[in-house]
Amino acid sequence: MNRHARRGEVAAFGRETAGASLVTYMVDADTRLDAHPLLRNAVTYWRSGIPTRKPICISCKRSFGEVEPGAFLLATQAVPSPTSASVSAICVDCWSTLDDNEVHAVALRTLARVLPGARFANHRDASP
Repeated sequence: MNRHARRGEVAAFGRETAGASLVTYMVDADTRLDAHPLLRNAVTYWRSGIPTRKPICISCKRSFGEVEPGAFLLATQAVPSPTSASVSAICVDCWSTLDDNEVHAVALRTLARVLPGARFANHRDASP
């Protein structure tokens, strides 16, 4: 998958969530998401697409063909039954070396690309 196709997917998610509130999660890559099938399936889909989609770390921009994910940034619409989730990842090296403020800043930059002009509340609820 090329950059143009990835941008198209980001734009589609942005259109789908335009004007909506998002619920976001930053979860360790080893977190079991069995109780959250939408998130679990989104991460499974993301992992299966590594060879073709060639995703990169949202912090250092290294390819996940070279590094392993350390954590996932997931976003869904804040509705009773969301039907889609956006997935981005931070590599294990960045996840283990960046402090919480740096991870938060990277996450905000990533979300701002999906929802330009959005305002983000600083609410910390650690578990999905």
